[in-house]
Amino acid sequence: MNNFFKNPHVSNSAVIQALQKREMKIERLINFFRLIFVFSIIISDLIMLFSSGVSDMNLYIMDFSVLVFIFLGFYTINKQTISGKYYYFLKYRTVTIDISVTFLAGLTTLYSELSDNITTSEIVIMTTIFFIFFNSLSILRGNKSVVIYSSLLSLALNTTLFLLAGAPWLTLAYSSIFIMISGAFNIWVTGYIISSVIYNEELMIARDEIQQANVELKQQKEEIESQRDEIEAQRDEIAAQRDLVTSQKEHIEEQKKEITDSINYAFRIQSAMLPPPELINKILPGNFVFYKPKDVVSGDFFYFEETNEKIFIAAVDCTGHGVPGAIMSVIGYNSLDQAIKHEKIYKPSEILAFLSHEVAKTLRQSGETGGVKDGMDITLCAIDKKTGKLEFSGAYNPLVIIHKNNIMEIKADKIPIGISFKGENHNYTNHELMPEKGSMLYLFSDGFADQFGGEEGKKLKYKAFYELLVRVSQLPVSEQFSQVDLHFTDWKGNFEQIDDVMVIGIRIP
Repeated sequence: MNNFFKNPHVSNSAVIQALQKREMKIERLINFFRLIFVFSIIISDLIMLFSSGVSDMNLYIMDFSVLVFIFLGFYTINKQTISGKYYYFLKYRTVTIDISVTFLAGLTTLYSELSDNITTSEIVIMTTIFFIFFNSLSILRGNKSVVIYSSLLSLALNTTLFLLAGAPWLTLAYSSIFIMISGAFNIWVTGYIISSVIYNEELMIARDEIQQANVELKQQKEEIESQRDEIEAQRDEIAAQRDLVTSQKEHIEEQKKEITDSINYAFRIQSAMLPPPELINKILPGNFVFYKPKDVVSGDFFYFEETNEKIFIAAVDCTGHGVPGAIMSVIGYNSLDQAIKHEKIYKPSEILAFLSHEVAKTLRQSGETGGVKDGMDITLCAIDKKTGKLEFSGAYNPLVIIHKNNIMEIKADKIPIGISFKGENHNYTNHELMPEKGSMLYLFSDGFADQFGGEEGKKLKYKAFYELLVRVSQLPVSEQFSQVDLHFTDWKGNFEQIDDVMVIGIRIP
């Protein structure tokens, strides 16, 4: 522990501060013993002076000097205590005062009138005893270096006193041996105190620090447990939300599967309703049908039918797309089928009038509550198998005929199919013409021309669409299909398809 105090101003540890406070307490305790001892000497001197009638001024001067030294030491110790600052060399100063006062007392007694009653050897031996006493007090300081310093100083001043007194050398030898033996004993005791007391005090301080650390750890533990509880509560809430989301996800996936299955089944029904390629090729070998629904099912549909007299072709664009459009397509397809097969109506304009009436009736578009405003646009053609005469009637969607890169557009009536809230009959124009052999007929919905795309993201429009038809019209119908498909894909690019798309091309035989 001595090494802790070699530079006490550098270290500020709790252990060193505690030991410094202990040393200050010990100095005050030694000072108390010192006062008792000095007062006892002074009182004994006074008793001896008055009882023997001696009036030696040396004793008075010695007693006064001793008091001055003692009070100086007492003042120094208390000043250090009050200031709260540790002074490392204080213990050496107080040891010096103790040993010096003892030497001064012996020297004064030696040259006073008391020496007439006490022998020189007795004075020197008594002084030696006092040296041993004050040297032993240094044990309380718990510092080996202080004890060694006290012993060496006592030995030096004791030898000096013997030389001044002229005492026998044998007495000097014995007194020096006693001082050295007591010094060695004091050093041993001091080492024991350092190992058993000071280190124990350090352990107590360490114990207090550990207890304080335990308190802090307990607080941290409680905070951690509180945070853990909060985290567990949040985890439980997250788990509950996760379970709810998982349940909702599973429910949504189940609903999605049901909806997807229903839509796929509706697609199969719609596909079965539309004429297959084999039937179309049998009726009109030179044809292509570019059919690209926006969704799985479509609001656009095509119609091919053959009777004994005529071949009927229709491109129909129902309101909406997806499931709503598909429902309208079923209504439109069945109404066309009923007009041609059951009602035996073969004139395109009359077929459209019948179709409009049936759609309006089915959708309650005659002023009745619950009616809807949906309808359809249509291009309907009838080709006479014997004469080759072409009849056309349309609602909003025109017919395009191209022969040797010459294009002819036959306008449709701006009269919708269905949507007759006032109950009026729709009358459509019936166009008759004789197309030349090899000409191309094009029936289509508005999905192709209305598609956004290109570098600027604009609509294709009918002008560009007609230019495409003219450009491909001389190609075989299979190559026309490929070119139409490629052009639409390139034009659309990464843009979303906005509507169902249908283009029908027919080569006049």
